[in-house]
Amino acid sequence: MLRNQGHAAVDAMSLMYRMSVSEKNELLFRGGINYNDLPAWQKRGAELFWETHAKTGLNPLTGQQTVTQRRRLKVELELPMKERYANFVAGLIQTSLAGEGS
Repeated sequence: MLRNQGHAAVDAMSLMYRMSVSEKNELLFRGGINYNDLPAWQKRGAELFWETHAKTGLNPLTGQQTVTQRRRLKVELELPMKERYANFVAGLIQTSLAGEGS
């Protein structure tokens, strides 16, 4: 919004840096945006990470059903806050490290 109002990027960043949270919310509100109505991912960001999951398939040589581990990209738009976020990230790291050992 500040850039659209003609502020240079450096000036806009400087103004935002000095503003309190309530001042930033008021700035958004004057621009027609109610911060409380924004989705969580716009307030706190989103997390992208690899997730391991079991994939059932058929062994073409034996005809037997088999289960393998595959990875897929997971998008988390509802990030927890504060200590729950720290625990969330720690769990991802532990899962990642455990996967490297196999």
